[in-house]
Amino acid sequence: MPNAAAAEDLAAAFADVRSRRQNKETIRRPRVYEPLPGDYVVGRVEERNAEGYKVKLMGAAVPGVLGAVAFDGATKRTRPHLNIDDLVYCRVLRVPRGGEAELTCCAPPKGPRREWTTGAATFGPLSSSEALIAVVPPQFAELLLERDAPVLKALAQYIAYEVAIGLNGRVWCRAATLGDAIVVANALENAAFLEDTAVAPMVGQVINAMRAKTASQGGYAQAVSGDNPS
Repeated sequence: MPNAAAAEDLAAAFADVRSRRQNKETIRRPRVYEPLPGDYVVGRVEERNAEGYKVKLMGAAVPGVLGAVAFDGATKRTRPHLNIDDLVYCRVLRVPRGGEAELTCCAPPKGPRREWTTGAATFGPLSSSEALIAVVPPQFAELLLERDAPVLKALAQYIAYEVAIGLNGRVWCRAATLGDAIVVANALENAAFLEDTAVAPMVGQVINAMRAKTASQGGYAQAVSGDNPS
């Protein structure tokens, strides 16, 4: 796995990928994300107390509040214990006028419900191991939540990864290595400004850039299998 300095070098290697975007489409990014009931969001724990947590909704003007047992299957005795700066994937329940957004990590009524202890729940704590946060326009995040998002399909041809997509324009990306997570995050950020037909070639370009940059470090070039899809 690359160390922190190597990770910064790898991220810098993709700067020219962004500068050569083709078919650039201007997406109006709201200055401030406004939470709406039902939104999926990625947040960071800012404060904790006996009742729950204050959560920073990155990209939003208002924070969120998350109850201590607002997790599927949680009780006062069997609940997660989040620390300051931990990441969490939530749903917005309601937003009182002028108040903080009320959050939950429980599945929606018609969604699949898995207890948080299984590790298979949709919402809940997000690991920081081999993970990064990608920043995308909220409108693009909404497209990523639809089925068959081109960039997610293209990435799946090369890399095993996980994402938690927040409508606040933050996408948690996790993979087997930090190098893979960098690829996923950069591909998502690039894809926000591309036509669908340009997404797969861009993903191949990012993969090839990673291979070239890390070949001398050993291991990674062999870990990403397959050729650039035609």
